[in-house]
Amino acid sequence: MKGQVCLYDADMKQIGIEPINKLNYNKRKIIEKSIELFNDSDPCIIHLTFCINTISEGLYEELSNNEKLIERVTSVEALPISIAQVLELDADIKYVRFI
Repeated sequence: MKGQVCLYDADMKQIGIEPINKLNYNKRKIIEKSIELFNDSDPCIIHLTFCINTISEGLYEELSNNEKLIERVTSVEALPISIAQVLELDADIKYVRFI
């Protein structure tokens, strides 16, 4: 797995490709991770970056262990809850493919 995500709109037209660590992550999950790791509910840029990287590494690991999602176009609505809860994808993104 390359650690990238192809993003598609409702018509299955590819919008772009993003590295997993550059995706938008749920702000609440970032704060939770910051509190867990640093006891910091208002993370500075260093803590924020570290938390995003930690979350993205966890996502990468989870995807690496889930062959059903690799190289297959999947509806955002059909993503496992553990993945859907950490991502904050734009409204126009309806499908993803993890590569």
